[in-house]
Amino acid sequence: KLLAMLNKESTELVVNALKVIACIAEAPEGRKKLLESVDQIERYINHRLPNLAKHAQIAAKVIKWMP
Repeated sequence: KLLAMLNKESTELVVNALKVIACIAEAPEGRKKLLESVDQIERYINHRLPNLAKHAQIAAKVIKWMP
């Protein structure tokens, strides 16, 4: 359901969802699960709103991080 929030029109909701996703990805189990959906997150990396793009970059980076 959290990933579904990325499809909402509210920028504030999408930014907050990306922040939560980044937090979940800090745990190995969360990172493994979210890796399947990283493409959905990466589509926001070049978004016209800098704040949204920034949090998409952070979330994608945390998800792709390898120990």
